[in-house]
Amino acid sequence: MGHTADHLLKAAALAAKGDADNALKAEQTTAATDSRCRHENNGVSRARRLQGGLRRDNIVLLGWSHITFDVVRQLQKQRELHRYQHKVHVNIVGFGSKCCDFLYNSKGFSFEELISRQASCICSTSAAVSASQSTGQTSYSGPLSLEQLDQLQDLAIPILADCSGQSSAQDLHSACMERGIYIVASNACSVCRLPPTSSRESVATTHTKTAVAEATSKPLLISEDHLAFNTKDNEIAISFSSVQYSNPLVVNESGTGAAASATGVLRDVITILNLLNGKNVHV
Repeated sequence: MGHTADHLLKAAALAAKGDADNALKAEQTTAATDSRCRHENNGVSRARRLQGGLRRDNIVLLGWSHITFDVVRQLQKQRELHRYQHKVHVNIVGFGSKCCDFLYNSKGFSFEELISRQASCICSTSAAVSASQSTGQTSYSGPLSLEQLDQLQDLAIPILADCSGQSSAQDLHSACMERGIYIVASNACSVCRLPPTSSRESVATTHTKTAVAEATSKPLLISEDHLAFNTKDNEIAISFSSVQYSNPLVVNESGTGAAASATGVLRDVITILNLLNGKNVHV
């Protein structure tokens, strides 16, 4: 009788251990699957992530200039409009330029802090430009590290608003595309200089065969689907699927003057959100 009880206890212990092992394996498999799905469908999760009924839009501003100054000013002035009309909460999580190292905070920066930093940066930049003209030297602090890009890609709908006008930003843009980070450029220079690689082709792909062919050599001009951008000197490279939001969207706006360019940047930011949420709304 005692031996039978011992056998039953051992059998129960082994069964419990087996159940625990199986449960652990199942948990690990589920975690791996969830992680894979999170990366494969990163765009879908971003597009559907809501906070208090608002889509959260996380922006990194690159380049402190009068364009970015107007971007921040307009964002501050129009935040209630964005919240109520577009159901968008715009969050600036990073900024950097020639005159200051790149700063990043996933929780975002207040408009007051951004405006204060911009004002001091623009003044110091003007002084630095005057000094550099005599030496012929200019400096540009690194915009984002790969680690910071990895952090940015995990946020809901991350957008790089490149207002720097730097022609050497193609590596940064390519790294953003690989991570599904959307790009709005106020200057055609950096987008036009993207290398004609498979990465670029995947970004500049549309539903038409002609568009795919053109994408191998230059950014694509789309007018039939995006009438709001059908103006002179505008260039748009876009990869978008209404079924699976897995590819990044690149919108390039060439404006006239700082205020016009800033307006174009903000319009493109809202357009990205509208496209990701299946809305055909021009702003």
